[in-house]
Amino acid sequence: MTSAKDLTTATPADIDKQLAQLAAQLFKAESKLPSLRDSIHRAAGDRSNYQGRRQVWGMDFNAAQQAAQHRADTDTTYIGRDARNALQRLQDAEKSIAAIEAEQAPYDAEFARRGGWTRAFIVTNVDGHVHKTMDCSTCRPSTQFAWLTDYSGGTEQQVVEDAGERACTVCYPSAPVDIRKRPTKIFTPDEIAASEARAAKAKAAEAAKVTKAAKAITDPEGNRLQGKGRGDWIDTEAAAQSEAVDALVTSLREAHIAAILAAEPDLAFYFLPAEHRARLLAEDVEFADRLVVALAAKRGQGVTEVRDSLEAKAIAKYKRLNREAQKDLRQRSFSEAVAYAESKRAKGEEPWAAFATPAPSTFPKDSND
Repeated sequence: MTSAKDLTTATPADIDKQLAQLAAQLFKAESKLPSLRDSIHRAAGDRSNYQGRRQVWGMDFNAAQQAAQHRADTDTTYIGRDARNALQRLQDAEKSIAAIEAEQAPYDAEFARRGGWTRAFIVTNVDGHVHKTMDCSTCRPSTQFAWLTDYSGGTEQQVVEDAGERACTVCYPSAPVDIRKRPTKIFTPDEIAASEARAAKAKAAEAAKVTKAAKAITDPEGNRLQGKGRGDWIDTEAAAQSEAVDALVTSLREAHIAAILAAEPDLAFYFLPAEHRARLLAEDVEFADRLVVALAAKRGQGVTEVRDSLEAKAIAKYKRLNREAQKDLRQRSFSEAVAYAESKRAKGEEPWAAFATPAPSTFPKDSND
């Protein structure tokens, strides 16, 4: 804060910024006085009634204060205690107000020493007008103002031009009519905060839109990307990659099953029928192909480059899935499994040995055909 000794060189705007802060503190402190004074009336044993909407106490405030002080000095019960507390709270508030006013004094004195300067204030309620003084006859004692310190020491013409339709006709009677019809450039603190909040919200929405667009995916023609089932859609790049990897895993699983059956044809009962597996494989190969093309278009990469990357992910995923092969592969019939195991043991052979066949570590060569 500017010290008193520096005020002679301070700009009007600098002085008024300090006064604006002090005025806000003073308004807040003084707003507590009505309820504190009501507490004094109650502490004095006073009663109120209403005249219309206005509360009216039986005693005037000075009489109530004296009565409350008497109770505070003589009553040893809770009544005296409440009176003392009420008086102390009022005294503390008055001291706070006096301290703020004392802090304001040198700034007000400097304003007077210079013969004053142009000031502007805006009433903080909805559609509040811009005034050159807080003593305007159109305002009430309870009217709350915000200081427009950017205009302190400037010209009244600039205030009027920027205030536009908000210029008070009493404070600025000579303002041209055409200027008073212009949209205002001056806003209350609440209006500025609301405008900034709207701007921040719009910026966040735009950022979210950009992020969503960056994550989105379509087919190369810009159409929505169809999933495997009717009504299934794939709208993000991440979902397309996940689905593509899963579809490619089918090729690895089928190659692994073929290797197992080559080693032990008797295990055919353990898997889905060949024709069923062939249909699922064909569907997933076609599905993976579509997704690879869409991902390549999205990323601006070649189809082969994208496929190689996805196949590596599919190999890693299938190896994880295959760590417990017997859980991953479908058993068709418990009775067939028992018969198979007994048959192998009768021949002196170890059942299920073919399941030790390693999972593919490379992609089947014909999976893209």
